[in-house]
Amino acid sequence: MDRQKLTKVKSSQKEKDLRTYTLPELGTSNWDDLLYEPLENLIPKNLSYPHRHDFYEILIVRSGTGKIRIDSREYSLSENMMFFLTPYQAHRSEWSSKAQGSVLMFKESFLLADSNSKGPWEYPFFHSIESTPALDFSKIPSILNVLLLFEEEWSRKENSNRNILRNYSEILMILAERSYEELPGGISSKTGSLVRKFLKLVGESPNASKSVRNYASKLLVTPGHLNDTVKKETNRTASDFLKERINLEAKRLLEHTDASVAEISIKLGFNDHSYFIRFFKKENGITPSEYRISRIRK
Repeated sequence: MDRQKLTKVKSSQKEKDLRTYTLPELGTSNWDDLLYEPLENLIPKNLSYPHRHDFYEILIVRSGTGKIRIDSREYSLSENMMFFLTPYQAHRSEWSSKAQGSVLMFKESFLLADSNSKGPWEYPFFHSIESTPALDFSKIPSILNVLLLFEEEWSRKENSNRNILRNYSEILMILAERSYEELPGGISSKTGSLVRKFLKLVGESPNASKSVRNYASKLLVTPGHLNDTVKKETNRTASDFLKERINLEAKRLLEHTDASVAEISIKLGFNDHSYFIRFFKKENGITPSEYRISRIRK
């Protein structure tokens, strides 16, 4: 699709809020928190204009090529690559005619049904702020072996066992996690549970009216302890992450919706849209309106 056509698609699909897709809209499953589909089945549904999902997603490319754009970053995918998407990330994708693979989609409840399982946010590739979401698994053949076992169980349809599918899913993520830390920009799996939970909360609800104190209260720790822990493990302050996440969501809404600057400022928890404009300009060097115009031209 050439740039002119893509621009037309983008502008015709803009809404006040980005469309958020749920699992039942993308396929049929025995459960409402788990879906596994061939990539080829989802390409017609995984629209090329920006949208969101309300679930976690692991995309496995077995052949062909594709591109996924998350916010202002574009990732190229090819054979033997995995890609991880966190809930509510604004993204769009384009694929070659020969692209083949599979997509594992699930909600938190799928993993957390087992009290011994880690939450998905505890895996480093599911940090929407800091993560590098692409992984080359060409040197990890065991990943494909696990996928074959998963597919065999999934193909049993109504007779498939949820616990077996969850175990295979966890093995898949553990194998990916072992290689992930070697990537530039990958968050270490040694990052503590508190920091992971904090990043999850920040990713879910970017709002300028919420302070570090609000998040600390939800995590049952003091603001000082939260700040100290985040600083020690990431070399950044908790406030840095809050500002970065609000700024990212502002960019998403400016680029992918037709909501006014005033409407976006309210959505992000700013009491005064002039304060939102000052915040945005301080973070980006240009005003929200200037940013929106610059993205339309791309």
